[in-house]
This record gives sequence, C-alpha cells and structure tokens, in this order.
Amino acid sequence: METISTKRTIIKGFVVPVLALSLVALAAAQARPVVTGDTANSSVAMKPGEVRVLKPMANRVKKWTNFSTTKFFPQIARTVTSRGVRPSNPEVKTSPRMTFEDFQAKSRSEAPSLPALGGLTGKTIPTLASKFPGISFTGSVPPDVSMAVGPTHVVQVVNSNIAFYNKNSGQLEFFQPLSSAGFLPGSGSFVFDPRVVFDTDANQFVVVALDVDFNRNESYVQLAFSDDANPHGNWKVAKVDNSFDDAGGNPRWGDYPTVTTSQNSIVLTFNHFPFFNGSAGGTIWVIRKSDKEIFAGEAGAFSVSLAKKFTPGPGSPVGISLSFPFLFLGVIPIDPSLNIFGVLDEMDPPQLALTSVDIPVFVRQAEGAEVAGFQIDTIGDRMMDVTRTADDVLFAFTCNVGPDADGYEFSSVDQDEPLQTKVRWGELNMRNWPNTALDPTVTQVGDVGFALGTKRSVLMPAIAKNTQGSVILVATECKDDATPKVIATSRIPSDPLGAMSIPEVFASSPNFALDDAEFVSRWGDYAGVALDPQALDTFWGSHEIFTDPSTRWGTEIFKLRVKTSVVTTNSFSSVTPIFGTNTAGNISSFVTLGDDNIYKLQSELVTGRGNYAGYEAVLPTAGLVDGGRLNLNMYASIDGVSGFVYVFNYTQNRFDLIATPRIKSTAQTIQLTFTTAQLAAYRAPGTGDMLVRAVALNTDRRKGLVAPSFEFGTDLGLITINEL
Repeated sequence: METISTKRTIIKGFVVPVLALSLVALAAAQARPVVTGDTANSSVAMKPGEVRVLKPMANRVKKWTNFSTTKFFPQIARTVTSRGVRPSNPEVKTSPRMTFEDFQAKSRSEAPSLPALGGLTGKTIPTLASKFPGISFTGSVPPDVSMAVGPTHVVQVVNSNIAFYNKNSGQLEFFQPLSSAGFLPGSGSFVFDPRVVFDTDANQFVVVALDVDFNRNESYVQLAFSDDANPHGNWKVAKVDNSFDDAGGNPRWGDYPTVTTSQNSIVLTFNHFPFFNGSAGGTIWVIRKSDKEIFAGEAGAFSVSLAKKFTPGPGSPVGISLSFPFLFLGVIPIDPSLNIFGVLDEMDPPQLALTSVDIPVFVRQAEGAEVAGFQIDTIGDRMMDVTRTADDVLFAFTCNVGPDADGYEFSSVDQDEPLQTKVRWGELNMRNWPNTALDPTVTQVGDVGFALGTKRSVLMPAIAKNTQGSVILVATECKDDATPKVIATSRIPSDPLGAMSIPEVFASSPNFALDDAEFVSRWGDYAGVALDPQALDTFWGSHEIFTDPSTRWGTEIFKLRVKTSVVTTNSFSSVTPIFGTNTAGNISSFVTLGDDNIYKLQSELVTGRGNYAGYEAVLPTAGLVDGGRLNLNMYASIDGVSGFVYVFNYTQNRFDLIATPRIKSTAQTIQLTFTTAQLAAYRAPGTGDMLVRAVALNTDRRKGLVAPSFEFGTDLGLITINEL
C-alpha cells in the first residue's frame, strides 16, 4: 500500500548551523501555515511517556439527591422557557508548546509509515430503518445535541432539556427541563451543554450538564445516574463544584464537557476558561464508582475529547486532543499529531498518561463554513468526536478543503476557498495502552468532503464503529447557496482503508433563514451517535435541523443499518433522452455525487401542455438479491418543476409511477426502496436490468400562456443493496 510518509517533513539528524539556511530556503519555496497566539494552558504541557498523578478533590460534591422520574406530572412538560443564548466559546489561540529539546527528540525519531488518505470510494450506504423528531426549540441558541441508546430507550439531551423515547416506536415518553423544578434538583438558573452516555458496564445512563453562575463566579457540573438500563424510575443526582483556578489563582469555569465510563470510573473533561482574567486550560476529572471519590488535574492540553465507550469490559478511559501543523522556529515544518491521554483508573489515586501518534497533514479550519448567506462556526480548534468499541478508537474533526497533500500549500487564511470544510476521520488500535508499553497505532485515516470549488462543506461530525467492523459517520452538509442537511456515510471491513461511502441525506433544513445572522452562525457544538446494544448492525444518530423562524431549530433521531457483507452498488449503464435536448454530461455523470459532471437536459415545448425534459436509463441489478434502493439526485434551473419517476414492471408490461418529487433549483436526492418482491417484478427476464424513466415538466398554467423552459439535471443515479 502506498503511504504518504515520503511527503512528511520530519527532519532527521538536526544540526542547527548546517540545516538552518536550507530550511529557510525550504520555507520560502513553499507557503506554510504558522500558528501563533497566546498559550492556552496554565500548566506545563505533558510530554509523551509522562505520567501524572491526579489529585483528590475533597468536598467537591455539594449535594446528592435521589428522585424518581415517575413523580413528574405531566411526564411530558409542555412549556418552553427562554434561557437566553449560552456563552460563546471563548477564542483561544494556542501556540505550539515544543522546546528545542522536544524538537530534537522528534526529529531523531523514525518517521512513521502512515496509511494513505481514503475518500468517498466505499460502496456500503447506510440504510434508514426509522426516523422520528427529537427535541425541538427549547428557548436557547444554539442546540447542542447528545444522545445515548439503551436496550429499550433513546435518551436525548439538548441544551436545557432531556427526553426519553421508546426505541421501537419513536414515541416521546418523557420530556423535562434540566432545572431545579425539573430533572436536576438543586441546579442553578443557567444549565447548558448537556451530554449523555450509556454505561455498558454498569448498565445505566449517565447525564452531565454544566451549571454556571456568572454573577457569583461559581461553576458546577450536574451528574445524574439512572439505577438501571430503563431511564424511567430512580435516578441519583450530584452537584459538583468544578471551578478550577489557574496557576495565578484566577477562578475559571468549566465549559465544553465530554464524558466516558469504564468498569471503575466516570471520567469527564472540561475546557476551563477564566471568569475575567487568566489562562484557559483543559482538565480531566475522575469519579471513582466504588466510593464516588473525585480526582482531577490539568491535562496540559486544550480541549481533550473523551472516547465514549460502546462495549463492556476492561480498558482504561482515553481521550484525544489535536496538535496542529506549525513551523518550529518559523522555518521548520512540524506535522500534526494526536495527543492521546489515558486514565489509569485502577490506580489509587488515578494517574494520567500521555502518548502521541502522527496523522496525515491537514489544513486547520479557523473560520466557518459558508451557507445561504451566513457562516456556520465549525468549532475547528478541537477534536469533535471520539468513540471506542473494544480496543479500537474512532475520531473525527473538521478541517479545510484544499490541495493539502503535503499539508502546507495552503492555510485557512490564504486558501482560495477558506469557507469550504471537510471532515477528517481516523481509527486507532489502542493495543491495550496505557496498560502496556505498546503505543497505539493509526489503522486508517480518511476524508469526507467534496471537491474544491463545489462550495459543499461537511462539518459537525459524530462517528462510531460496531463490533462487526462497520463504521458510520453522521454530520452536517451545507453549501453557500443551499441549506444545511443531516447526512450519514459508512464503511464495512471489506472497503479500502480510509474509504467511506458517498454521503446520504437523512434530513434537511428547508427554511434556513433568519434576519439576525448571530443566531445561525452557531450550529451547535456536536452531534449524537451511538451503537444499539442489542442489534449488532444498527446505529443511532441525532443532529440539528432548522425548521422556521418561529421555532428556529429542531432535531431528528434516526436509526441506521449498515450491512456487513460485500455490497454491490450499480449505476446507470445507458441513458436516452425522451424529452428535451442533452446539453451536457453522459453516462459517467451518474456515478459520483457532488462533482461537476452532471447530466443535463434542456426542456422542450409540448404544445398545449408545457415544457418537458426526461430520459430513460438502464440500471443493472446483478447481485441485488435482498431488495434494493434507488438513489436519484436531481435539480431544475427554476423552482416549481414537477417530477415523475417510473420503473418498468415486467410482470404487468407497463411503467409503474413510484415517486412524484417536487424538483427544486437546489439539488436533492430522492431514495426509493424496493422489497425483494418488487425488485423481482422490475428486473428484465434474462438480463436482470431495471428500466427507469425520470421526467420533469413545467405545465402551462393558463390557456395561451406558455410555461417557462428550464434545465433538468441529474448528478447521481445508482441502486444499492438494502437488506430487508
């Protein structure tokens, strides 16, 4: 397998007097980004191989409360109280914390062999099993979506509310505010940034929410534990003081929590920011399950994201922070790495270990993704999501789209398309680190994004892997002239390393528009993803959609399946215009979504009826024996064009009308599912081919008034297996 190790920039045998001039020449010959700014952390940065002892935090628990959810009446609260806009993430410009000795040690180490970057070449498209609305507008902006799945229920938390859903029916069974009058007795007036996980070792749900009083400079975290796998019933709630002074004694409040569990502990991380003056820093907190004793310490890195644990069994909690590409001494290019923190929670007191692995170079996203006249804040300074299944850890974050094969040609400030983003994801095999001396290894790395210049961005990812080896990634997709969508992409073990499938759209935001851009520039800080603990091939996702100016936003919860066997995906083998004139594109236009190769027809006038455009295409279905799903991505140059999709029924010797989409000027994908019986009727005897007819028309509204002509385009036409 080809690797990119030859393109990396670690310098061997560094000698200052000899190499300085050549490195200056190298830097001048190729533009390279420079990361500057104030140091983010008040503590001394940890070094790979270092172990720190976490300190006991006495008297941090202010109050333990026991209650039952059955006491609430009604179970579903009907009122929404505006809680105001949550505090923005303070901007922290981190500077590389590497000494000259650190650089010498790094330059002497052997350059690692990294896997080549994968793209959208996977063939396994996730199948939508069910979908239902999640929590909608609660009075706070923006929504921060988190979810967890147990044997019978989905628990979702968004901003200052919590909801329980029946996993099978999607029925909302419980909805309450995260407040002193609701789910969190003893909480203050401002609760935000909730997270929820399902502890597979303790068989319980764990909810975390921030509780900050900015008038009194007080910072707390609310912790809630269900007594079993059913969220209905008894819970235990703790209010914990999580204020953490910096080295100068300046008080700080905890923001951006992440949470995970192990057999021994509940582990949390925070970004601690000063109330007024002082330094920011990342902290790690360990709550021992046996006696609820709390330990904490500075992580020595900003924004550590913990790996949510999806499978029971041993394994130390781990978290990851990003180290960005930079120029050491202004001239020496240093490649990015993952700082991996491991919590040795079997120790008393627990210890924090650090190691580091290099990853392929990327361009940091320092701005936002452009959409519909606004910008979405990508939170591009941190790792967005990390999850763990057995000994494999998956990670995902947002970075820039661009020609960054060597990582330094462009940066977010001089790149031609600075507002187009992609998601970088990857996988690590932990090799039982930090409980062994073996460092984790990078298994695969890939990008989910679109070609530079298409203006299509992917951001806000969440990622997970099941025990069968399938991976799913949920994210937001947007375009400068189109509204945001919820997408998902997936892979199975037989796909090339780093490869994901072309993203599928599972929800959209057709009314993404507000007068005040400040309300839409924050799209939320994360998405939800979880494994189903009872169905091996099933994932759950949750993400934000925009609804309308009166309700502002909503969320969707969807159940996705990923078939683990080898899947055949077929595109059109031939296409013939039946109305209109072919002006661009050919049979290859239907293969790849999001490129510039689009099959286009200019409509023709049918007297007395209107303007028509349409084609017939042959779709091979060899290998599709368990049913199938047809995907068509279409647009018209004007809105209001009616669409009709037919498939020829060989048992009835006629075309069946199977869809009547309203075709818009914004391209959209329609997904049509066929059962095994339907597919048998639509396959031609002998060849097994399917004949598809797609027609777009703009009818005459009045006699004597001719409807405008239009262009009809299709960017994708394929069928994939859909195990039913």
